Amino acid sequence: MRNIYLVPRPQKVEVKQGDFVLPHKGVILLDSRELDFASRRLQQLCQQICGQKLDRRLLTKSPCRAAFRFRKSEMQIGAQAYQLDIAPEGVTLIYGGTAGALYGVSTLKQLLLQYQGTLPCLHIEDEPDYAQRGVLYDISRDRMPTLETLYKFIDFMIDVKLNQLFLHVEGLKFAYASYPETWEGGTPLTGEEILLLDQYCQERCIELIPTQNCLGHMTKWLEREEFKHLAECEDGYPASWAPGGVEKPGTLAPYLKGTRELVENMTEDFLPYFSSQRYNVCLDEPYELGMGKSMQRCNEIGKDGVYLEYVLWLQELAAKHGKSLMMWGDVVKHYPDLYKSIPKEVTLLEWGYDPASPFEKYCAAYQEAGLRYYVCPGTACWLSLIGRIDKMRKNQENAAENGLRYGAAGYLVTSWGDRGHWEHFPIAFPGYLYGAALSWAYSQNLEIDLAHGLDLLLFEDKAGRVGQMLLRLGQLPDPLEKENASLIASIFKDAIKNTESIQQILHYDFDSLCREVDVILTELAASQMSGEECDLWKRELINNARLFCHGCQLGKLKQLLLQRKTMQAKKLAKQLAWELEELMKEYGQIWLRRNRLDGLWDSMENMRRLLREYQELTQV
Repeated sequence: MRNIYLVPRPQKVEVKQGDFVLPHKGVILLDSRELDFASRRLQQLCQQICGQKLDRRLLTKSPCRAAFRFRKSEMQIGAQAYQLDIAPEGVTLIYGGTAGALYGVSTLKQLLLQYQGTLPCLHIEDEPDYAQRGVLYDISRDRMPTLETLYKFIDFMIDVKLNQLFLHVEGLKFAYASYPETWEGGTPLTGEEILLLDQYCQERCIELIPTQNCLGHMTKWLEREEFKHLAECEDGYPASWAPGGVEKPGTLAPYLKGTRELVENMTEDFLPYFSSQRYNVCLDEPYELGMGKSMQRCNEIGKDGVYLEYVLWLQELAAKHGKSLMMWGDVVKHYPDLYKSIPKEVTLLEWGYDPASPFEKYCAAYQEAGLRYYVCPGTACWLSLIGRIDKMRKNQENAAENGLRYGAAGYLVTSWGDRGHWEHFPIAFPGYLYGAALSWAYSQNLEIDLAHGLDLLLFEDKAGRVGQMLLRLGQLPDPLEKENASLIASIFKDAIKNTESIQQILHYDFDSLCREVDVILTELAASQMSGEECDLWKRELINNARLFCHGCQLGKLKQLLLQRKTMQAKKLAKQLAWELEELMKEYGQIWLRRNRLDGLWDSMENMRRLLREYQELTQV
């Protein structure tokens, strides 16, 4: 029997004897006009992959040979469920709802890509473990994708049966009609673009969910003169991670009239473009809440009481727009009394990005309290340059297992752009793909071959090299384990003179990591990628790999400085300055292929700073 590869792997697959050969003349027979998009997609796939154009017909009394037949299930099955029967005489797709029909076509696409016009006979019964399976796409720090990039991403989502897209807007990345002075001259996401995206998503049974910060993470707003008075702490707040021990203001003062007006205007400007009935207001990490303007009220009713009052106000605001509230769970979970007070209509988004994140503890607590929630692991690619595959897999498995055990309503894979978002487009896809697989059928996909799926659906590599290459890059050892970041990526963010982390690995062989990267990159020469983006995929992967190697050499430079080998350090710094200039040039060119100009300057800030430090070091 043949080993059938599909991702996500279905709940049940039975391989049978024989093949179905796609006829030169045949039809796609459908029993409802509601299947227009699903049947049109199947028609296009047959044309693009096999070179055969099949006509579409609604059920008719006239006899015809149906190559593909759509049939609504006569049994009570879920709207996302489908059954697929491939027999020598034809293919029958039995569906529970429009989404189920579309997911069946996604499965057929993978079979057509692998077997062309001769499909193996089989029987599939399939439906998702999690009804809601989403991705959070950070479009604010600092990569603002073009509309074409977002369309491509949505196409990937339907290929792997994801059905929710959270577009994360932070700061001034949307064209707010009430505040044109904050974005004029830039290239923010516009309402017109959201309408186009929303329609594109709806056709593909994907819900586009509005997501914007309404309490913390408001730094970009509070940096502006006209809004700085709305900060909880206008002069900043104590933070051990910040330069000088003081972090910039980032949290709104929740009781100010101006705060409520700002959030109301942001909401009224943003929400009408989305057909979704949900609204994610975030509310995570309000670090300085209670340290400034809300201190007195916090002393009276507690920080949790202040937070709850703001949540209830936001719930009323969302209800005015016909939306239900979603919010991150990091504040609520630390105040058990809030479990009884948070309205049951609110959906908590329980995030954790470490393999050992306590999903079991909090999922069990939410279930006991009767709260609706999602589990939200991550792609583990941010602050990594090349990904962190092993951590990603363990983190997502932890979330998926405990979400299923304790009744989570959804599974959301997050991917962030912290501190410059240096990771190019392909780096996060192993995490997206694994999240899609686990959330669809957890137990069937624990050992799924991610490399094969990446080559099949993303890179179109017939040689099967590029997916494995990306995974191998993301599995390179980290010289020093850091929470939520790799050491090599973190090295870039600190001044050259900051050698604290290197002191613990003074004699580590950074050159060995670079040699491993060189060996892995040789796989590209043997790849057989097709498609119009194959050259861009290569450039993106090489640029990130070379940036990683540059970070290794920067680690080596810091070792030399600690060892007081000044002449060797100067020589290496001169070499690295030349290399970084070349990497920066390529980085900027690649950026503009998928992203808007806005954000590029901010993203490269640490690169420019590092280049200046190299030059200063060589002149000492």
